[in-house]
Amino acid sequence: MQILLNDGTSFDIVRMKKDGRNEEKLRVEILDTDLIEVLQAFDKDDNTSIMKMQDASGNVVGEFAGYTIRESIYQDTFKDLNEKTHIRVTLMYQLEDADVTLNRLLKSNRDLQTEIKNLNQQLNPTVDYDAMSLEECRECKQQENNLALKAFLEEQTVIFNGKEYGVSYDDQSEMLANLTQYRLSEELKEGSGVLEWHAKKEKCQPFSLEDFMELSMLIKSFVYPYVSKCQDIKQQIFSCETKSELKKIKIEYEVIVND
Repeated sequence: MQILLNDGTSFDIVRMKKDGRNEEKLRVEILDTDLIEVLQAFDKDDNTSIMKMQDASGNVVGEFAGYTIRESIYQDTFKDLNEKTHIRVTLMYQLEDADVTLNRLLKSNRDLQTEIKNLNQQLNPTVDYDAMSLEECRECKQQENNLALKAFLEEQTVIFNGKEYGVSYDDQSEMLANLTQYRLSEELKEGSGVLEWHAKKEKCQPFSLEDFMELSMLIKSFVYPYVSKCQDIKQQIFSCETKSELKKIKIEYEVIVND
């Protein structure tokens, strides 16, 4: 696993997890990197406003925003299961409060109106099929398909042990990141591996591995039919031979009610 900073710098990590009663802290443990090199990367302006965790294939499996106040940093060593000694640099970050966030945004050089306009264009794109090739139209239609599924899943929940849990792409990615960190901690025999997850609008609570996996499979079962539908629509899109055929494809995601 690796941490990815805003400027594209990445480091191998032992683990990366939220901490504190209200997840107001972020613990980052960098693997086999000199303390000075870590400081040089993490101290760059705005380099830690969004820290991402990615797997060996470069896929982002976790994203941590707003942890910009560093509380501490120290270096130590540990031995892995093969008794090999590794260097570990541990950084503890505090979640910035609303005032700090506002001041940082106000000091930013970005044009707020431009950002709003760009965001609106992403959410409500104006598609001029006549100005694009057939292949470009297909790609555009498929992007619309993917965004529609993403927006749909963000509004859905599953019930587990009497509580509602989100099923969005972000929820699934964070659950995978938590499970990966837990298993890594267990493999390294740190003895501090704790699985946590949260219901909608609630803080994280400890989970047993069995309950965590059961919830994960419940979410997977709920999401699967909609992902399958997305793939079916994708096949329709790329099978179209004309732009008029593309325009006739309806992209709608509704809750499937099982009889």
